[in-house]
Parts: sequence; structure tokens; C-alpha cells
Amino acid sequence: IIAPIALKLVALPLVFLGFALIAELDYQWIVTGLILTALPTAGNVFVIAEQYGAAVQRVSATILVSTLISIASLIALLALVL
Repeated sequence: IIAPIALKLVALPLVFLGFALIAELDYQWIVTGLILTALPTAGNVFVIAEQYGAAVQRVSATILVSTLISIASLIALLALVL
């Protein structure tokens, strides 16, 4: 569970930052995009998993772990960009 979460919370913001710098986006758009890409897994994923009866425990664990990790990653990210 940790590897995909790390990819989402660390690699995705870095990939976005690379594209944003290439596209020469304004600072406010870069910060907004970085915050959005560093957010944890959405809770609606659990609702969908529960409706279809597919990997409910794994999804709930992923949401929990990604939320806990995102607290640290968002604080670090905000400290870097603000």
C-alpha cells in the first residue's frame, strides 16, 4: 500500500511541478496545483468499492494511510512553496 501512496503524494506533485515550470504557469497556479496533487486519496473511492464489494478493506486502509502521510507531505510542500 505504501508504494502507490508515495507515488501519489510525492511523485505526482513533482511531475506536476515539472510540467508547470515548462508551461511557465503563474505562481498561484503552481501552488494550487501542487496542493491539489498532494491531497490524500478521496473518500468517494471507499463508497464505490463498498457498492461493488471490491477490496473494501484495502481501500479503507489506503485512505487512512494516505491521509496520515499527506499531513506531513502537505506541511513540507507548503513550507517549500509559501
